[in-house]
Amino acid sequence: MKFKDGWHYIYNSIRPGLADVDRMKAMAKAGSGLHDFINRKIRNNYFHKYH
Repeated sequence: MKFKDGWHYIYNSIRPGLADVDRMKAMAKAGSGLHDFINRKIRNNYFHKYH
């Protein structure tokens, strides 16, 4: 996933876990709630970050 600041984040079954990744996918598809979910629950719990 690429964010406005240019950073790319990888989320997977290891971090933050399959349940959270599936929830993030559903929110992205619905077009609602993903930003707040990441800020509130995921925060720095990503597998990898690169520019």
